[in-house]
Amino acid sequence: MANLSKYSKEMSDWLKKHAIGRPYKDIAADFNKLFNTDISHKAIMQKCHNLGLFNGLTGGRFTKGHIPVNKGKKVSEYTYRKIKKTMFKPGHTPANHRPVGSERISTNGYTYIKTAEPNKWMAKHVFVWEQHFNQLNKNEALVFLDGNRQNCAITNLCKITRSELARLNQNHLLTDIPELNKSALRIAKLLAQIGERKNGNHRTK
Repeated sequence: MANLSKYSKEMSDWLKKHAIGRPYKDIAADFNKLFNTDISHKAIMQKCHNLGLFNGLTGGRFTKGHIPVNKGKKVSEYTYRKIKKTMFKPGHTPANHRPVGSERISTNGYTYIKTAEPNKWMAKHVFVWEQHFNQLNKNEALVFLDGNRQNCAITNLCKITRSELARLNQNHLLTDIPELNKSALRIAKLLAQIGERKNGNHRTK
């Protein structure tokens, strides 16, 4: 391969036709193969810019609203050979696929369970509760009576309001002792009721 100090018209025309919507490394690889040169992708990028060409990619991604120049077109045989090994075959299941019913632990300690394909997950304690009772509304939450976020047994779950949950957290009432937590829930309920009455009085004044 030879270095290049001057681009021919044929080379410039090729860049104008093939540069849009492709990474500069790929453009350089095809350019060097076709013209038997040894040009770096940075040099190709500079030449494209000199020609007023921009590939439409930012950080390797398409910019918002950009329509790839090859949309609706078949890939070339050369490109197809390059990507064939990484293409999924019909019916192929990725190696990291998790079946429905699989569980994982989040960074905050909650257990999540896969409830549907292709990738629908749900907090396990909410899933368990809703299997036994009605769906939670936006003003309801669940607490773990023993303080263990991974103990999703229905007997370890208690439904409270968001207002009661706020009181529990504000006053640091929850522990890892179920009996104390049951008392804490009663206190939180009382505090929430007091707060609601105060807010009601303020509104009527």
